[in-house]
Amino acid sequence: MAKPWSGIPPGATSGATDVPVYDDELKVKDGEKSAELWLAIAGEVFDVGAGAKHYGPGGSYHGFVARDATRAFVTGKFDDDENLRPGLDGLEPRARVVVDDWLKFYRDGKTHAHRYRRVGVHAGGLYYDVNGAPTKHKLELVKTASAVRKRVEREAEEARARAAVFPNCDARWSAEAGGEVWCPDGTSHPRREVSFGVREDDGTGTGRKTRCACFPDESFSDVRQLYPGCEATATRCKTS
Repeated sequence: MAKPWSGIPPGATSGATDVPVYDDELKVKDGEKSAELWLAIAGEVFDVGAGAKHYGPGGSYHGFVARDATRAFVTGKFDDDENLRPGLDGLEPRARVVVDDWLKFYRDGKTHAHRYRRVGVHAGGLYYDVNGAPTKHKLELVKTASAVRKRVEREAEEARARAAVFPNCDARWSAEAGGEVWCPDGTSHPRREVSFGVREDDGTGTGRKTRCACFPDESFSDVRQLYPGCEATATRCKTS
């Protein structure tokens, strides 16, 4: 057998270990067949015994232990085999960011009450081969999560720059009066500005976003829309 891969996967802490953990070892770490509680996410194995209240038998997250249930970390469904499995097939790119966030949570014990120990990698699973080297699925997850994050950050920066030129409207809402938007300077005109970019729910880049923005001129268009019932010259508009 080839020498196990000894590199630290992208994003892992510097003290990470990549000892191969095979399925026959992982599947008994359920708090019943063994006193230990281990889980795998995206192929990285963690000892979650410090959180036995949640991960032990009868705990809310017991379905995660003794297996790689990466998909359930995204879907939030812990009670069926369709979700308690490693694959993210059929889920949108944003799912990889969710998984990456969970990995950071488990890797960094300083961010939560329990300190979870990284045991190694699930060798022979979907994300690491039998020698403990990352598979194409692991590399794709890391690459996609990074790309989506960069795109979200880039669009947020662009949005901030645009808001500096065309500021956000002020707004208020009450059950009695409904909603209203207006421009703080008292002279600009509220418009519903439409843009397209990374969707918050999946990161595919096909999402439609809107905001109320203030423009100095009275023009309007498909991407700079009038509020229903509001004149182009108005400085305040009802929204409901």
